[in-house]
Amino acid sequence: MKFLLTILISISMLLISCSVDDEVLKTSDDLAPPAFPYVFMGSAYVNGEPIKEGTVIRASFGKSISNPADTLNGRYMNLIVVPENEEDVSEKIFFEIVDASGNTSKSREEYKIEVLKEPSIVNLVLNFTKYP
Repeated sequence: MKFLLTILISISMLLISCSVDDEVLKTSDDLAPPAFPYVFMGSAYVNGEPIKEGTVIRASFGKSISNPADTLNGRYMNLIVVPENEEDVSEKIFFEIVDASGNTSKSREEYKIEVLKEPSIVNLVLNFTKYP
């Protein structure tokens, strides 16, 4: 799974880097290279019990929020976090359950963002005290 995900991310990044757009090339002096993503996955628990299937988990960091990841068999997968600017690198990532009404419940765990030299797959167990 890790190997396949790494291959897919590498191919995507290669395709993006090979695009030729004259306008982008002219203004590239002002742009920083894209940041490499964190891909989080692992077991998730609510009050010591495996998380319910279909529960939505997302990550927030700085002023950014990740796309949601669903749960299956007590696990979450492919929760992708991409720091978009230098300010994000000094932030911590917080994980939360989100219900249909937008209510949230944070996990006990947090993760410090660092500058990556390659995509990073992080296996992290998340523990929540309650559902929102």
